[in-house]
Amino acid sequence: MLFLLFSNLALANGMPLESSTYSVQITGSVADIELEQVFRNDSDEWMEAIYSFPLDGDAAVDDMTILLGNREIVGEIQEKAKARENYEAAKKNGQAAGLTEQQRPNLFTQEVANIPPGQDITVRLHVVQPVNRVNGEYELVIPLVVGPRFSTGEVADVEAITPPVTAEDTGVAVNIDVELSAGFTVGQAYSPTHDVDMIIEGESVSGLLENARPNSDFVFRWELDTPEPAAVALHQNDHMMVRFEAPDVDSRDQIVARELIWVIDTSGSQEGLPLEMAKQAMDAAFDGIGPKDRFSLIQFADDSSFFAETPLKGTPENISQARQWVEDLKAGGGTRMISGVYGALDLPEDPSVERYVVFLTDGLIGDEQSVLAELEDNVGKARVFAFGLGNGTNRWLIEEMAIAGGGRATFVTADEDPADAVDRFMEGIDKPVLTDIEIDWGDWKVDSVHPARIPDLMAGQPIELAARLTDGAGSIWVTGRLAGQPFEQEIKVHSNDGQAIPSLWARAHVKSLERQQRWGEIDKVKQEILDTALEYSLLTKYTSFVAIERRVINRTGETNTAEQPQELPEGMNYETSVSRRYTPPGDPLLTVDAPESARAVMAVYPWGDTVQMRWDELRSRWYDRFLVPRDVPDGEIEIVIFVLDDKNGITRRIERIIVDSQADEFEAWLEHNHQFTLVNLMTEEPLRTIQVQPVGRPDLRVRINVILSEEMEYQIKIPGQWKEVEMLITDRAMNTLVQRVHQ
Repeated sequence: MLFLLFSNLALANGMPLESSTYSVQITGSVADIELEQVFRNDSDEWMEAIYSFPLDGDAAVDDMTILLGNREIVGEIQEKAKARENYEAAKKNGQAAGLTEQQRPNLFTQEVANIPPGQDITVRLHVVQPVNRVNGEYELVIPLVVGPRFSTGEVADVEAITPPVTAEDTGVAVNIDVELSAGFTVGQAYSPTHDVDMIIEGESVSGLLENARPNSDFVFRWELDTPEPAAVALHQNDHMMVRFEAPDVDSRDQIVARELIWVIDTSGSQEGLPLEMAKQAMDAAFDGIGPKDRFSLIQFADDSSFFAETPLKGTPENISQARQWVEDLKAGGGTRMISGVYGALDLPEDPSVERYVVFLTDGLIGDEQSVLAELEDNVGKARVFAFGLGNGTNRWLIEEMAIAGGGRATFVTADEDPADAVDRFMEGIDKPVLTDIEIDWGDWKVDSVHPARIPDLMAGQPIELAARLTDGAGSIWVTGRLAGQPFEQEIKVHSNDGQAIPSLWARAHVKSLERQQRWGEIDKVKQEILDTALEYSLLTKYTSFVAIERRVINRTGETNTAEQPQELPEGMNYETSVSRRYTPPGDPLLTVDAPESARAVMAVYPWGDTVQMRWDELRSRWYDRFLVPRDVPDGEIEIVIFVLDDKNGITRRIERIIVDSQADEFEAWLEHNHQFTLVNLMTEEPLRTIQVQPVGRPDLRVRINVILSEEMEYQIKIPGQWKEVEMLITDRAMNTLVQRVHQ
């Protein structure tokens, strides 16, 4: 095994993707996108490339081709298992082949087999995506980065959703060519995420982004300069897409008090900019809490904790203490979002208040279905909202959380002010909601509509419907109640040719069916998804695109597999999100995230030892316990990791750890403030965890996670007046020190 591994190291290429180019044509409220991925083989051996890439959760992938030289091979939609079988057979036979699979509604895998030495293979995907309208602006988002997702051993497909991640520039060039035909005069057009010159010519806009890094999602926004209808309907090939929103009205006099439950993600991926954005958002939220409101704060990482056991009144004193609690939050640990969901929805309901549960998170987890299932089962009368903060959020999960809770998802990029978004949210929940919404389809004969039940709408919150029709003509009408009064709006229907709207209906239909499988697969539902996907040539969790060249070009049938690493989302901290860097010298544990199916995972230590790692069922990771020689000084070392997968492909990565042989020394003292004891702590090195309890009172233990925080000063608050406390601190290398502190 060792010989096989090291004899092929020169053939392993971890960077096969050369470029990704998006050609975007936007007409009205639909974006037609051609995504072209170029995979280059610069080695002298035949190669298979594997690449994970994101798309919008509402996007429909309805076509795929691969190009080898001047030959174009058209892809075919097939049942997933059959497509995989055909791809593997083609790879073994030496035929050029491409396979596109869906791992999540917004996460896909591209595999390309038998790329000739010194040549490239191009994969083209056709994508149809709806355009969003938010607060009077239109928005198109093209996800470019797959953020590292926290997954426990309960996530069955963890390998498929956890591609390798690097903190370095992968050299992949991203190009985006945008052409907009708005149908109305465009007032402004811009990108809040990238520096792109937008050329506006009346109703048209063009923009070109070249050679960008795939470490931040691309957002394109525009605003129309002429009055426009608040509702539109477009008919295309026996399908219709309808968009409308509640009209903007004056704020209501608050009669029913609100209960605002804010759930804040403090996991390791929030270290740095994301957590700072959350704190800015909460600062604005506190400004919007009125004296009749109640509020609660929950933070979650490995577990969750509350600011107070029960929601508090919005008094100046309570808000002041809450601001300090938020300011003291630190990032660290895993993203066990389910604990935040439990905490928010387990609070006793009060029928005298309107409950709003608001999540602040990047949503980077692998067990999305459990979170969504818990929300749907336990949301009760609460309305759930979610803010996605940062440049590489899991938009699909965050949007589905809002849908499950009848609320709205809002995304704030790193270059935007989260306080503005929260201000709009607080203003919006003060306004009357459009309720009891129904569609009068007039003379149209409707076969199927999604969503089947239209949720209540807040001001500035649009809804999109996708319908399949059999016949009809004329207008349709939206009816409902607004501020207690009957509401009606006519929507004129426009028709044109094309397949975009049928694909979007099929995608919406599949998403609706998938929501029925939150707690597990249902055979009847699975079959309906499969039938829809095959009829509409749609990529889903049960179908894949496969393209196979008829000719045999690799006579040996031997290939080396290279998996393209992902760049870390801009603003995310590598150490707290991906890497476990600190280790003690005594009997340290090295763990590596690699597939269980790997044939071998090798660790090459800087002092010359080469070890074959073992699989840990509990952690779902490969591991090795090793000894650091006495002559190795404290500081950072690099361990080279080689992964030989089940297809004999080799990937190489570097694990950096810091050897630390000494437990940290610290200085601590006590202060008393009202009904609390304040434990002050000063350290010489950053810590991992701090535990504090009054002597003999483990029931009052306070534990905080400060993993990889660069701060050296901490203050921990314990209820009650205490003259002696016991502290246990753990440093980055898991060295521990216990000490009692007296007044």
